[in-house]
Amino acid sequence: MERSEAAARVAEAVHDLASDVVSALKGGDHSSARSGTAGPEGDGPWLAAVRMLGPDLLLPALVHGRPPHPQDVAACRRAADTFPPRADSSPVTVWSHWALTRMSDHPDARSAAFAAPT
Repeated sequence: MERSEAAARVAEAVHDLASDVVSALKGGDHSSARSGTAGPEGDGPWLAAVRMLGPDLLLPALVHGRPPHPQDVAACRRAADTFPPRADSSPVTVWSHWALTRMSDHPDARSAAFAAPT
């Protein structure tokens, strides 16, 4: 029973975070997916949701030509460190993890002067 409750909490967190990303992409009031909120400390379901969305969490800022919020970048890094792919992970999971770590390590993701490509 605990496992299904945990899965439900993760599913809810994924839904909420994905909704925030979509809202930000549509030009909603969010300056970033979570408006720079890196999630409650120790919030496993929220951090798992960050890992599941991967680098898409940073997409709204990049699309709108703004630097990703430093807390969003830090959340991506934390999620990548907390949930590395297992040895038997699918290629999709491995590539998603690679993209997440590359985005969270990229200097432009942390730069205060990010400019959209022309």
